[in-house]
Amino acid sequence: MMKFRVLLLLCLTLTIAGCSKDEVEPATDMQTIDFTISIPAEGSRLRRVVGDPGTTEQLMLPQYGYFYIIIEDPAGKQKIISRVEELQAGEWQSGNYSGQYATAGDPVYTYKTTLKELLKGYYKCVMVYAAVSREPLTLSNLNPTTEQEIQNLTFSVTDAMQDELQNLYSTPYNYEYDGHYYALFERSEGQNMMNIHLLLYHVAAKVDLKWNIVDSQRDDMRLSYMQARSLFNGDAYLFKPTHNTLTAVPDDGYTRQIISSDIGLQWEGRSYFYTIPYTVNNKFPLRLQLKQNDENDIYTITLNKDFTTADEVFVPWLRGDLNFTGTLQNKTIDID
Repeated sequence: MMKFRVLLLLCLTLTIAGCSKDEVEPATDMQTIDFTISIPAEGSRLRRVVGDPGTTEQLMLPQYGYFYIIIEDPAGKQKIISRVEELQAGEWQSGNYSGQYATAGDPVYTYKTTLKELLKGYYKCVMVYAAVSREPLTLSNLNPTTEQEIQNLTFSVTDAMQDELQNLYSTPYNYEYDGHYYALFERSEGQNMMNIHLLLYHVAAKVDLKWNIVDSQRDDMRLSYMQARSLFNGDAYLFKPTHNTLTAVPDDGYTRQIISSDIGLQWEGRSYFYTIPYTVNNKFPLRLQLKQNDENDIYTITLNKDFTTADEVFVPWLRGDLNFTGTLQNKTIDID
């Protein structure tokens, strides 16, 4: 029997103030914005750990920050401030999340930075889109001028990025609190400083695979090769991580090696990797290629999971339990 299920990573953020267009605040020339960014740490409920002996996630702290700040005057005219910042490894601090909701007490890594911007006029509202990455991102638009352009930003999934997807986080555009985008903030009246505390979320989906050949079959079968194939190979959304779609499963997408020459994993084992989630006909496909007993024949198993992008905010955690009760016979297997 094979099982394949999706667990969504759900977490909440700090209290957010709404922005009322009826309020008018004193004009200021220099606005100081203090950012506090938190990402889930090892052992956090927000960052699932595989948990089998010898297999845990290896957290690598992000080194690049991407900030898009939307400010607005009383007439509704908006201005976008774009910033790319190199993050200093020594400035990340481990601790516990201090939010007021279910995530309070979870271990996180936190980074603090300050941005200053020369403003003229009664700017009072701010929406923030933020992302952090271990590798520098190649973005589709370096200077977005509207909120829609920010939401539609994509980054190139290069070979280097494929290995660093585990360490890429952003603010999902459709995460709402109290009826509006969750990263919406308001400057305190008469103050020239704004404090913003954001909890960022994974852009890539976690795939957690566990395989086992039942004891009665171990004399006849072992897995001599396993590779995940046809992973997403296009430009992926940064702030709409659940909205990547393809017309078909790619033939030449990225690959991840799972089993090669390690004899200890050829009967049972567990491994994980991160990949950009995408849908084909409202299904998230995961394609595995296998060999058994050092044969030349290649067997393909495609695991399809229902995933309607329009309804999803957070990327999924995919868990695949593969129990082999006999030698492989069919070259192609599709499992919904």
